[in-house]
Amino acid sequence: MADKTDAWMPLWIGAYLSDTMRLTTIQHGAYMLLLMAYWRERAALPDDDEELRSITKTDKSEWKRMRPVLAKFFRVEDGVWWHKRVESEMAGADARSKKASEKAGKAAQARWGMPQKDESGDAPSNAPSISQAFLDEMHNECPTPSPNKYQEDKSSSSAKLPDCPHDQLIDLFAKNLPELPQPRKSLWATGKNAPALKARWRWVMSAKYESGERAGTRMATTPEEALAWFDRFFGYVAKSDWLTGKTTSWSADLGWLSNASNFEKVLQGNYENQKAAA
Repeated sequence: MADKTDAWMPLWIGAYLSDTMRLTTIQHGAYMLLLMAYWRERAALPDDDEELRSITKTDKSEWKRMRPVLAKFFRVEDGVWWHKRVESEMAGADARSKKASEKAGKAAQARWGMPQKDESGDAPSNAPSISQAFLDEMHNECPTPSPNKYQEDKSSSSAKLPDCPHDQLIDLFAKNLPELPQPRKSLWATGKNAPALKARWRWVMSAKYESGERAGTRMATTPEEALAWFDRFFGYVAKSDWLTGKTTSWSADLGWLSNASNFEKVLQGNYENQKAAA
């Protein structure tokens, strides 16, 4: 995996200065440190004052005064500080890197006389995409949701949802993706990525299918069903050459997958392969 300290981050000076003209010198420095930490970790920042204060190199009194000013540049939700522009730039960087990798792969095919691939970089195939296979699995093989309070009570507070079983989710990640960097359970629960994983857990426990025979029903109505969902999700991630580092020096980790924007892009099939024709 590439050294995160060598990460390149774009900075559009005109747009930055226009957005931050009212910041003081020390606020500029703190804001830039937050942006660099965001880009370096490729994940939203935790809504934790001690962690944010550590990133900005400020003392408690300085951070207390600065927080409401800097928070206006982010969207604070689900226990994290989310930045629209950084997320957009990261998505663009991922797309460019993927395109470059695919271009290099096609060049290698031409050089060594390998069969040409289609525009996606994979062998032509009429087989369903992995994301469709994943959706089919979710619809057809997942047990029918249990008829309990989580299924029908649309107005239920998210606080009533079962607590996020961080250790069990880490075990499922390790089971399906042993080749990726593994988080330490002793550090995860209090770390910066824990709130994001908790938010994804709550989403699975409350979101509903949008199509198919189970449209309108919860994806998971019990912790057991939610764990089964994540087991399949991590299995789906394991099929992606891009996410597992088979095509580049970069690979995903649990923190990256837990980020709201990254999680959504994975579910949309942005990083899937196409199955080669038999």
